[in-house]
Amino acid sequence: MMLSADLKDRLGTASAKPAMTALHLAAELAQVDVRAFEGSLLEWRDLLALRLKDCREGDRLEALLDFFYGELAFSSKDSVFTSQGCLLTSVIRERRGGGAALGLLLLFFADSQGIELSAIDFPGQLLLTSPKRPGRFFDPVCGCWHPLAELELWLRGSRGNWQRLKDSHVQPLDNQALLLRLFKATKGALTRDGRLMEAVKVTQAMVELSPGNPYFIRDRGYLLAELDCVAPARQDINYFVEHCPDDPACALLKSKVDGLSGGSATLH
Repeated sequence: MMLSADLKDRLGTASAKPAMTALHLAAELAQVDVRAFEGSLLEWRDLLALRLKDCREGDRLEALLDFFYGELAFSSKDSVFTSQGCLLTSVIRERRGGGAALGLLLLFFADSQGIELSAIDFPGQLLLTSPKRPGRFFDPVCGCWHPLAELELWLRGSRGNWQRLKDSHVQPLDNQALLLRLFKATKGALTRDGRLMEAVKVTQAMVELSPGNPYFIRDRGYLLAELDCVAPARQDINYFVEHCPDDPACALLKSKVDGLSGGSATLH
């Protein structure tokens, strides 16, 4: 549905670089030529290699962060929770982005230079971690390192005082989970902006990453219903109800299916 064959191949390849896959999706949404943005990334990658050429091994991670936030001047200014802050075409052009997008770019540059850096999907935000900085976690939004004890305070503040930090909160993400983290934020931001057709395409990308996931299919069906695409919306929502009959949202979704008209818009 609606995604190019090239993008579907990238989404189905676990070894594909997440930043490049996310960039191709953003370019398809914006209907722009991805090559100029790829060129910027590769140019910055080569420039970083020159900066790190004479750097001591123990200083390479901090040199990468200085390059990214200093020389390239990336920031999160006015970009957190916005669609523009999630779409890598905009992030690269404006050099501003949300935490997931900035984290994805940092991981791309780190991987290109053999610097150990990985992401964790901490509740509410994506953080980075490195064996070079044990017990500390990097927030791409503010560009700062935080100790483990501070993470538990964040968790208790967002989820309730009874919450305690578990190993599952700080487990590294694989490429698929990393992309899903960004795509969930992108879909939410596009939906809030009323850009529903683009949100459907992002949800389709999530289904490509996790085929058969009833929650992603439910989200796609809900968006399709809002776009008056009756037949595919009904099919998606019925799929969710069939696979998750005990979900509290089923009654509401069934009533939405019953309320769909017989006509249907056409997706392009």
